[in-house]
Amino acid sequence: MEGLMTFDELKKRYTAINVIDAEYSAGNGQRPTPVCICCHELISGVQYKVWTYGKAEKIQPPWSDGKDVLTVCFYAPAECGFYISMGWKLPNKILDLFSAYSWFANGKSMRTGGRSLLAAMSSFGLNAIEAGEKESWRNMIIGLDWEEDDIPGIMGYCMEDVTATGK
Repeated sequence: MEGLMTFDELKKRYTAINVIDAEYSAGNGQRPTPVCICCHELISGVQYKVWTYGKAEKIQPPWSDGKDVLTVCFYAPAECGFYISMGWKLPNKILDLFSAYSWFANGKSMRTGGRSLLAAMSSFGLNAIEAGEKESWRNMIIGLDWEEDDIPGIMGYCMEDVTATGK
């Protein structure tokens, strides 16, 4: 079993490291309705914001994938469900930081927030969006309760989660 790798070691192993976050709406047991997805490719620094609402099966992700690409996310089942709902091929290699954080936090008395991205950020002393602001955006997205002028804010919120995951 390999040990932990530094970012420099990851850059030598992979041609791209895509940090992604997806936003969607889904009822219990229902397939997600994709809203948007953001990606920050860490090696090149290129960022992508893709509005996907109403575009399932019509577009493909603009970032690369393949055996030499690592996709990083926080709670991979959500992003994979999004990919499936879009009709996209799942990423070749996935690093799920939710699983890594859960392993790290197992048996420890952690700060409040359970195993969420905000809890992980707090545990490591990293800045993140305020919980109330995050909840407001999530409720708007999950309820499909937005107007056209809310789209830039939704995309910004999604990219904030990408940035937090990449930290």
